[in-house]
Amino acid sequence: MKFYEERMIREAFLLLIFLAGLIQVHGKDIYYRKYLGKQDGLKIYQFTIKGNQFAVGSQITVSFKIKNISNKDIKFGKYGAFVGCRDPSGKNKDFGHSFRNFVLKKGKSITITGTIKIDKAGVWSFWPAFYIEKKGWSFYKWHEVKLKAQKISVYKPPYINCDGWTTVKGIAKARYLCNHKTGYLALLMDTDTGGAAAETRQYLNIYVPENKKVKIKATFFYIGGSKTVGYGSFAGLQATYKFRKKYGRKDIEPGLNYQIAAEKIIDVALLAVPEGGEAKTVWQALKILSEIKDYYDIITSIGDAIKKGKGRTYTYTFSIKARKGYNIIGIGLRGNCSSVITGKSFVIVGAILKEVKVYY
Repeated sequence: MKFYEERMIREAFLLLIFLAGLIQVHGKDIYYRKYLGKQDGLKIYQFTIKGNQFAVGSQITVSFKIKNISNKDIKFGKYGAFVGCRDPSGKNKDFGHSFRNFVLKKGKSITITGTIKIDKAGVWSFWPAFYIEKKGWSFYKWHEVKLKAQKISVYKPPYINCDGWTTVKGIAKARYLCNHKTGYLALLMDTDTGGAAAETRQYLNIYVPENKKVKIKATFFYIGGSKTVGYGSFAGLQATYKFRKKYGRKDIEPGLNYQIAAEKIIDVALLAVPEGGEAKTVWQALKILSEIKDYYDIITSIGDAIKKGKGRTYTYTFSIKARKGYNIIGIGLRGNCSSVITGKSFVIVGAILKEVKVYY
């Protein structure tokens, strides 16, 4: 009974997070300009475009302000004020019509706001527009803002497969773990004298509608990192991808010292799975996290750690030349260590490949 109660509480918590995300519809600033200029005794300013991203399927909000700086009242006509808009094919998509037949008193201001869904790939145009009684339309495409919308596909766990490899020379060790159902990845290696390397990857099958170059953004949640102690040592953590014969990698910022990183990972394992109290070593903790079967459970655990300053987020961006149809790509983490007698090095990391966005 206790298990089901805890499960219900966790699901309710996740629902609240989801609903909170829906309420925050405006998103971040995609474009902002403080002052545009004057027309017909009106000052137009604070032209803003907001949204989580500008892409096909996104919803964006456009707003601007108008102030009457003349010495008389100004009346808008039957079309009022609105956001001028043209889609990539040149089709009229004007929106946000408001203040129809409205009298704007001298010295007063109004705010025009409209929302639109981006439903086509290509270049969109936006500008402030209005219609004044007895004078007519404002300037066509005045201070026009052009934004290019791309199609985006988002991939999240479960992925199709995962794997990894290790190499060791001298007095060293290297291990990896992965779980394709949750997107989990883990590396543990250290050296006294010698070298070690390990890599683990998640594999995705991405669909592209035509032969073309596509941009990929892979977001990791992770705890830990790489570190050297003493002299003559090296340690590094990298994000990697493998696509056909092409292989790429990029350095990730080093983490904290071994003891702190180990303690954080053990703490997260204990929080994620209370019965994981038997985890006395970091390897045991990493194994416990790898055995979690639900993506939402592990994303919540490591996500909470990040909110509390115990973990980090890293976004790895790269491009590939994809073929029309399905393309299998591996995305993951790689660690490298080397040491001599005067130093020691380590890589310790528990991570999730949270999501992969493909722009085409």
